[in-house]
Amino acid sequence: MIAKKKYVLATVFFAFCAILASVFAFGIKNADAATELNITSVGASIRYKAGESDATGDGIRFTFAVDKAKADEVLGEGFANVAQASILFMPTELVPEGGLKFDTADVAKRDLSAEDWKVNGENYNVTAYMWGIPAASYNRDITSVAYIKLNNGTEIYSEVKSASIAWVAWMAYNDPDTTEDQKVSLDTYLTADYTVTYYDEDGTTVLGTEKITRYGDAAVNAPEAAKDSTADYNFVFENWVTEKDGE
Repeated sequence: MIAKKKYVLATVFFAFCAILASVFAFGIKNADAATELNITSVGASIRYKAGESDATGDGIRFTFAVDKAKADEVLGEGFANVAQASILFMPTELVPEGGLKFDTADVAKRDLSAEDWKVNGENYNVTAYMWGIPAASYNRDITSVAYIKLNNGTEIYSEVKSASIAWVAWMAYNDPDTTEDQKVSLDTYLTADYTVTYYDEDGTTVLGTEKITRYGDAAVNAPEAAKDSTADYNFVFENWVTEKDGE
């Protein structure tokens, strides 16, 4: 017997914009050195209060970092060898099999300038926002990648980061350092609207459904599952799974 979870997600178009805390455009001494430069994902974050303003509310931000000492060693001063530097965004379910690339159709891009990266401890960091995401898409994962293309054609992609507003809010809500006032603000992002559908072992016969209205809540009203005994076997229910023939 299996249970298949169906998520009711609104397909939406959302406004994209970005505020950069910092950006570092890259120059390089030689092409081989580019492979030694790793751009890592610091993570994703949100504001505690939804809808504070067009620039800070109802959005998610992604931060990327590169080791300062390594960047200074490899890139030198001036960063004149950079043809293009951008932060890329796309809803995760739309990212093609080959991954999010600069030339991916319909990718959202935020172009970067040399002045936008700033020193943060031992790193150079960049933070880019996507805002104007409607509430119906708070649980919609967004994938983000930092991208650099050098004048010699070498392309550098960062570590990939995917997260939704709701996931970030849920993680923050359950952090022991989060205050009660902050949790009230985070609740704004945790409203959900999807249905869990329970199927028989054939994967087709519906045994029941359950509405989930808060992100992170578990399905708790599973129907009773049973299978008639045969001449040779008695059947005992073990657990629900999320794929037909799954474990």
